[in-house]
Amino acid sequence: MTRDQNGKTYQEFVAYGQAKTANMLMAVSLAEKLGSKGLRAFSLHPGVILTNLANHLDLEKDVIGPLRKSKPLCLTL
Repeated sequence: MTRDQNGKTYQEFVAYGQAKTANMLMAVSLAEKLGSKGLRAFSLHPGVILTNLANHLDLEKDVIGPLRKSKPLCLTL
């Protein structure tokens, strides 16, 4: 959990999940709105990029713990 510039706390991985969900919902909306014009919209996983970001994570505190506490999210399309 981290504090933003206003002092409010947020969970980084929950925020990341919400952003990815918003990307998927945007693609669904665009596909629905533009499909009749022959256009398609996709939301893709960006893949894995090798960086040193994981060096700054405490696996239990930053990954496993928040996942245990988060509510499951299901989206059926």
